[in-house]
Amino acid sequence: MRRRIALFDALGVRPEDDIAKIRAAWRKKVKALHPDIAKDKERSAKLLAQVNAAFDELKAHKPFAERRRGDRRNTWRSKRVWSPAERMRKRATAADARQDDQKRQQAKREAAQREAAVQQAMRRQHAEDLARRNAAELERKEAAARTAARARNAKVRRAYSKQEESAYRAASTGYAQARAAMSV
Repeated sequence: MRRRIALFDALGVRPEDDIAKIRAAWRKKVKALHPDIAKDKERSAKLLAQVNAAFDELKAHKPFAERRRGDRRNTWRSKRVWSPAERMRKRATAADARQDDQKRQQAKREAAQREAAVQQAMRRQHAEDLARRNAAELERKEAAARTAARARNAKVRRAYSKQEESAYRAASTGYAQARAAMSV
């Protein structure tokens, strides 16, 4: 345990730091301790060897290796070498995934088309119902207008009949009176 803590101290990091921090600290130390840059070449060469040994040992340490494996997907290049069989398997699963995705998309398109057809049929049915209702309402209004016109016409006819009758009575009464006056 003490040895491992000393390794972390040699790099200047804590045990709970992630791989990116550990690697960055290692690179910083290597850059600072490089014999071409440092003034005391012998001392810097010894310290550089210690830093490199600490980093190599930490790299082989199991938790560090697990962190490295977990962080691999975040790096720009992978160290993994795929065998031809694995490559074929990977391609096949990718092709299957693409086919499944295409089937899902096709099913979504078909469902959307069915939904659109149902909505269009509902709109058409609603328009037909509305047209039927409007036609029935128009028929009722026309019937009411015809009935009102008939009633008006009958009323007018009755009024004319009464006028004619009263005119006839007046005329006949006047005729009778005129005749009576003449006979006298």
